[in-house]
Amino acid sequence: MAADSLLDPDGGMEGVSAFEILPGEWGWTNIDKFYSDPRPKTEIYAELPDGLGNTNTEVFISYDGESKALAQFDVWEDGRFTEHYGLIPIGLEAHFIAVIKISGQLNYTNIPATITENHVQTIDGFTEISEDALITLIDDLP
Repeated sequence: MAADSLLDPDGGMEGVSAFEILPGEWGWTNIDKFYSDPRPKTEIYAELPDGLGNTNTEVFISYDGESKALAQFDVWEDGRFTEHYGLIPIGLEAHFIAVIKISGQLNYTNIPATITENHVQTIDGFTEISEDALITLIDDLP
């Protein structure tokens, strides 16, 4: 279901609730783990479809080749997510995972990306998924 189809005539959200959906199945990390990395770094942001934001969506990043750990985008700034350190090495291979509940059903998107200078990741293409299937998907990330 497209996020814009959830908007009610007054511009609010229908059937969407804020939550902490991802169970503690993985290690947690922060982007600041790359503080000492010698590669050039850039700011990183995630932009969501209209109507989605920090009150109803969670956004995470997984670094390819790293141990199974997710970093949560925990700062909402100028209508988009970032992470409190917010700098990440250019050229890093990663996956952006976003989750939301729509009418009580878990929806997600998983977007592979190579980090570029001034990286802004567009988050879209949400698909319905079960929690077990989402856990498996995250476990199988590179």
